[in-house]
Amino acid sequence: MPPLKVDFAASFTAPANEIYRIMSSLADEYTIKISVDDSVWFKGRNGEGVLDSQGLLDKSGRAEGSYSISYLLDVFKHIRNVARIVKVEFAENKPMRITAMEPVNVTVYIAPYVE
Repeated sequence: MPPLKVDFAASFTAPANEIYRIMSSLADEYTIKISVDDSVWFKGRNGEGVLDSQGLLDKSGRAEGSYSISYLLDVFKHIRNVARIVKVEFAENKPMRITAMEPVNVTVYIAPYVE
């Protein structure tokens, strides 16, 4: 199956366990925003979390997208058991691509959250 042709506006690479830890503290609707100060902001209805420059291995672009927390938690719950590092790519109103990079290479797409 060929990969989806999507122009992603932003991406970041970080440890899968750290992303899962931040996501599991939030609820329901989920917005990810990459800010200008090299931090990734995770915002939910009941709070927010930050993956700062110390936790990021790489970051590029700026974007904000909304995704279902339940889908993301399911994906990261399993990915963190098989991969240490993941690359997350997304754009507003576009699917998110999550690529597990070490030690296995697995790619998952998550549809954007639409009200």
